[in-house]
Amino acid sequence: MRRNGLSALYMFSLLLVCAACGKDDPEPPVPAPDKGTLRVSVERTGDTPLTALAYKEDGSLAFRKDEPAGTSTWSWQEQVPEGKYDLWITGTRSAKVTLHDTEDRAKAYASTGRVEGDSLLASVEAPLYMEGVAGVKVVNGEEVSLTSSPKDIRRILRLTIDAGKGFGGVKVAGRLTGIASSIRLSDRIAAGTASLGLDFLPVATGAPGVYQAVAGILGIVSMEGADRGNILTLSLETASAERFSYQENLTARLAEAINADKDTLDLRLEVSPAVPIRLYTGIQTRAAVDVFDQTPVSIAVATSSGQYTDHWDGIATNGEITLDPERYYPTDGSALFLRSYHPAAPHVNGEVHYDLTGQEDLMMTDEQSGSLSKRFDATLTPLVHKHLLTQLSFKLLIANAPDSYRVRGVTLNGLATSAKVSLSEGKVIPVGDPTSVGIYVDPGTGGIPLVNGVADVPGFILVQPEATFTIDLILAVDDNPSNDLVFKDIPVKFEGGGGESGNAYRVEISLELPDDPDVPDDDTEDEIPGPMDKYKVAIKATVIPWNTGNNGSADL
Repeated sequence: MRRNGLSALYMFSLLLVCAACGKDDPEPPVPAPDKGTLRVSVERTGDTPLTALAYKEDGSLAFRKDEPAGTSTWSWQEQVPEGKYDLWITGTRSAKVTLHDTEDRAKAYASTGRVEGDSLLASVEAPLYMEGVAGVKVVNGEEVSLTSSPKDIRRILRLTIDAGKGFGGVKVAGRLTGIASSIRLSDRIAAGTASLGLDFLPVATGAPGVYQAVAGILGIVSMEGADRGNILTLSLETASAERFSYQENLTARLAEAINADKDTLDLRLEVSPAVPIRLYTGIQTRAAVDVFDQTPVSIAVATSSGQYTDHWDGIATNGEITLDPERYYPTDGSALFLRSYHPAAPHVNGEVHYDLTGQEDLMMTDEQSGSLSKRFDATLTPLVHKHLLTQLSFKLLIANAPDSYRVRGVTLNGLATSAKVSLSEGKVIPVGDPTSVGIYVDPGTGGIPLVNGVADVPGFILVQPEATFTIDLILAVDDNPSNDLVFKDIPVKFEGGGGESGNAYRVEISLELPDDPDVPDDDTEDEIPGPMDKYKVAIKATVIPWNTGNNGSADL
């Protein structure tokens, strides 16, 4: 009786166990004799919807299963005919990524869309999960189990650019060529290429001129040719709507990052946007401003005021100077200090050396500074050229002169043969011994006639400022040169005390003859009085408007 009771208890317990087994772990359906069972368990990837694609050996689609987002697990089984299968699990939450040609394993691919209203690729912002298992063998009447763990196959491109603090607060947009627009499911090889649009934002540190763009991409496409690689093009726009560009080939650097099998392609670039320097000019005179016309000028360049270490060439036309070659502002925002001068010549240790003949004008501007944030301006910082030399023109006044008197020669004494110009001071420093230069020499016509006792000597001469000058004058009294009156070393007296730089002076030679001057006979040279002893002679230089020459050069 006792044994029977124990047997009954054992059977009841066994029933309970069997019941529990049937409830929690049901027996799988028995495969049909002509099919096997494929059991798949997928590790979930959050709320990403998934798709399973199973392909036969011939590449055709055996079946497709879709799982919406929201489930915590995804496991299923499928009865399929005996054979080998390739299984692909893929999925994304991105509306920009779509599957295509899934009926054929060799053709199936995923593609990313474009920026709305543009031809540029959009960033793949959400993960694109993908995993494939090839050659899964299914046997009739048997079961094969698989576990899939799809991984995000995107590359994250993180591109940081440093344009220098001079480009702080600008808008930066970019595009990068050679980016995969699609990827094959079978081998994950890029099957298309396009340009990726990049939106750059200031970095969180607030460093001026540093910007960063982050984008998800399907991959990089290798293309041969210098202009067919991964070309980054940047567009920078200032608050005043000025646009500047920068371009760099990133093919090698991206390939290096990919070969290192990095999921994040982290690149930092020191970029130098080309911001050309535009200079504005003019000529300062006491009259109208002269206009340059394809006139060569030189630009002394310094990174600190007055310390000129570099030299640029330029061509001045109208109100602008075109630099050759083109020059650009420092990208770090630092200032440049410039002086322009003419005639064009290199400077050595902040000095420019010239030979003086009286024909060439020397001009220089005040120092002006400019930078990316405060550029050279036609109104605020023009390079206005000022005359460094003193301009002299000549007029002869003779009282009581007979109509036969003529000016046969005018010579200026005291012109410096050479000079150096200090760029820091903007001054002309004479060098060498002074010389004499002919202002007017009778070309054989008998000289300049007097009209009512006045003779204007043509042309003008340019001399070093604040110097001592004298004049030699030859006055013809008749057609016989032996009877000429010769006046030597007549001192020039300047209005205000000296011939100032940048001033123009009318030099008036005044002679007072006797009321009835003696006209010597041709055969009696001894009767000619000594001019300096007999006649009252005076020379006075008076400031007048500047006479214009050929682009600032005297035309004698």
